[in-house]
Amino acid sequence: MPPLLAVSDDELLDILYDHQPKTCDSPLNASSTPTPLTGPSAESSEDLSQSRETKRASISESLASDSKPELIASEGTEKKRHVTTTFRGICPPHLICPKPLYVGYEPPLSQSKERHLLKDILETEECGPEFEDDDFIFADLNDFAIYRPHEVVGPRSSKIADGTPQEKPRSNEFVSLHELQDRDSNYFLFDGIICFEDTNGQQQRYVQAIPFDILSIGAYEDTNCHSVGSQIWIQSAAGKASNVWYRLKRPATEYARYHEAFLWLADLAKHLIDFLHTHEQVKLNDFKAAFTAWLHDTHGSDSKFSLWRAKHPKDDLRQSMTAYATFLWNQVGQLGSPYASHPVWTEIDPAALTAVPRQISNRKVDNTVVTLHVYQCFSRMPWAKFLDPVPCVYQPTTDTVGTSFQARITSSEGQCQVGDVVAIPRDTARIWKTNDEYWFAYVQGCTTTSRGQKLSLIWLYRPSHTVCEDMVYPYLNELFMSNHCNCPDSPTYAKDVHHKVQVALFGCPESMESSGDFFIRQTYSSTDSHWLTLQERDFCCQCTQRSLQPQSEWEYLEGDTLLVKTISSKERLEPMILMDSNTDGNPNTARFRRLLRKRNDYKDAEADMNELVYTSQVEVHNISNIVRRCHIRFYTPADRKAGRILAPYNRKGAGDCYYISWLQRPSSYGTVEAIQQPWPIMKQGFEPTTAFQAPLRGLDIF
Repeated sequence: MPPLLAVSDDELLDILYDHQPKTCDSPLNASSTPTPLTGPSAESSEDLSQSRETKRASISESLASDSKPELIASEGTEKKRHVTTTFRGICPPHLICPKPLYVGYEPPLSQSKERHLLKDILETEECGPEFEDDDFIFADLNDFAIYRPHEVVGPRSSKIADGTPQEKPRSNEFVSLHELQDRDSNYFLFDGIICFEDTNGQQQRYVQAIPFDILSIGAYEDTNCHSVGSQIWIQSAAGKASNVWYRLKRPATEYARYHEAFLWLADLAKHLIDFLHTHEQVKLNDFKAAFTAWLHDTHGSDSKFSLWRAKHPKDDLRQSMTAYATFLWNQVGQLGSPYASHPVWTEIDPAALTAVPRQISNRKVDNTVVTLHVYQCFSRMPWAKFLDPVPCVYQPTTDTVGTSFQARITSSEGQCQVGDVVAIPRDTARIWKTNDEYWFAYVQGCTTTSRGQKLSLIWLYRPSHTVCEDMVYPYLNELFMSNHCNCPDSPTYAKDVHHKVQVALFGCPESMESSGDFFIRQTYSSTDSHWLTLQERDFCCQCTQRSLQPQSEWEYLEGDTLLVKTISSKERLEPMILMDSNTDGNPNTARFRRLLRKRNDYKDAEADMNELVYTSQVEVHNISNIVRRCHIRFYTPADRKAGRILAPYNRKGAGDCYYISWLQRPSSYGTVEAIQQPWPIMKQGFEPTTAFQAPLRGLDIF
């Protein structure tokens, strides 16, 4: 290892700046990559000076935390402060274009013309042994890179607004071979070193920008062959006339990540064709588990196959089949009609998609069908012409509504009491700004004090107080119960009430039992702007609901999985298991088992966002911190590796669905072990393979 070099701050910053490509925006992106031909134009001297100082300041900040001061004495001078910095390595960004397109590139060999190269190859083969009719001539292609051609959208194209020719997106960029003949990719280009033998020994020729449009993969219909390996050939336009192919061997370093991904896909195509060759009427569902089971029976003992499976360990390969349907279909098309007759192709064909049953409707609908009520609300919108109003045929029954939902009228006479609706003059000093003369509120409680009768209120919203403010709402006499109470505000007394209002609770505009001033049928949430059907529990605010509810009627039981607000997690909800309530005689608290997130709490980047660790940690929280239920199931790490975690538990926490695969070791906080049956005590979430009849939650457009 060479000795470390001690340099001053200014010298170090100058060195770093001078060795940066002029197209880099950050010193962290610095590399020795030459500047592309399409780089920026020359800057003025003033801009260069300003840019230099800006970048030096940025480099100085980035190195501040890694620099270690050291005092170095020089003979005859005072001690000066220097900074010695050890560079462990700067990771350059990956190239996306071939090296010959960068300024300053020097090819490994002198460039050859393909026609001269083909002539030398053919002359060599003529001197060798005679070939059979089925044989073909090929040469090996090493250090190759495959990329898109440079294409320009002409001035006559409809895609150009001002008539100026423009470069097509992704021109000159590296591309995987599976995209050949896909969409508008009719041909690609390749650079590389072509190797062949003649009478003088091994020969190497370097070529650039050779167009080709033919790809051929071998080892098909041979189940004794476990991988495609190097049996991949491409043929250029010039090589087609001479029947000369190029076999892909070693990719260039900058292109290796593209070719590695293609090799996995080439093996998938080989295994697919072998599977179609030995089975009849193959369908998409066969790739859920039957295909991988057959693969393990056929190739399970081979090490190359094991490496291929490790890159995609899930048994279900239906997603890969649909994602690369075009490439797989092109490979099957080269082998004839027997392979193309399997039902799987029409099931994954984007134009057919027979895997999704066609929904047949007796009514042709061109516009969006809405109820009369919705149409009246949006009738003045510019897009109302696309709405098709129809009468609502649904009529609520006693089974769905219940006797407690029958409309009842509040009293407008006498003193204030629980259940009344009161009108209070608008308070201009409050933040709530409206043009209404009165604010309406539901009386949920009355308390006698020295200052008079104190009222506990739930505010009632008019349509203009909600997100319907700027739209036409057809029922001006409708009020909405809300989740907004006066508990945290200054007290309101009966003397502040101007008058009482007659309101039909659980009423509706079509069937009013009385000529009430207003009616209420929905509850409006002011926090997230959505409506819910009015319930009896809405007549008591959340502030007092817990204290009024007996412990025996609490809706949560031991073993329930809940999302709880904690101080340490700030705004993030934490999944927990309820152990018991009424801790230490306090009816407002409960004990919870803490579940840690493997990705965040254990810094495991490969863990899923909703992957949890079962722990022995017990915490006490106020029951008011419970936000809602969640769904948690146990799965082993082997289930996760094999892709046996089913939706929605495999969707990173969508729908409040989590899974537990690990158990925290009691002796060590930072280590975990795989969880095994019998499972710990917990009410598991619903099983995805069984029918789930719970009602779906509506999607709020606000």
